[in-house]
Amino acid sequence: MKRSHQILLCAILVLGAFLRLRSLGSVPAWYPDEGSNVAVAASLAQGEQAYLAFGRSSFINPHPHAFYALLAGVFRLASVDIVWARALSSTCGLLVLALLYPVTRAVIGDEVALIATLVFAVYPAAVAYNRFAFTYNLLAPLYLVGLYCLDRYLGCSARLWLLLGSLCGGLAVMTDVIGVTFAGFVGLV
Repeated sequence: MKRSHQILLCAILVLGAFLRLRSLGSVPAWYPDEGSNVAVAASLAQGEQAYLAFGRSSFINPHPHAFYALLAGVFRLASVDIVWARALSSTCGLLVLALLYPVTRAVIGDEVALIATLVFAVYPAAVAYNRFAFTYNLLAPLYLVGLYCLDRYLGCSARLWLLLGSLCGGLAVMTDVIGVTFAGFVGLV
């Protein structure tokens, strides 16, 4: 990687982090689904099963529970707070931002990878979405790593890459129902 690309990539990562982590407690205002996600994770953090279609719950949450389990761990380590929930989602967005350049570079090339990383860092919808405490934010890094693994597998036929891509597909299904699309894609490969 060229030195100029390294410097530019560092600046892009810092900018992306600033946009995703600044004022998580107040901007944006609460979105209703965030309240449900916080409630499910808080329940799990306390060893309860509310919202999971168990016990006396009247609410059935349709999402698989990988995100909630991860968020429950964060809540047990810190406290139940929207800031921690959004920090987890923002961290997933930052993980995508950090992985986007090397993955795109390996698959397509340097210049496209740099442009893709810059666009993702500042694209308003991506920034806003990464700031919400949504289960879907955990899907993006799984999709990105999974696609990289499948690309590597198709290039060299080493089964380890297929296994890792399949693992990402399985984790995607455990994260959100829409993860089935990636698992299906893995099945096609």
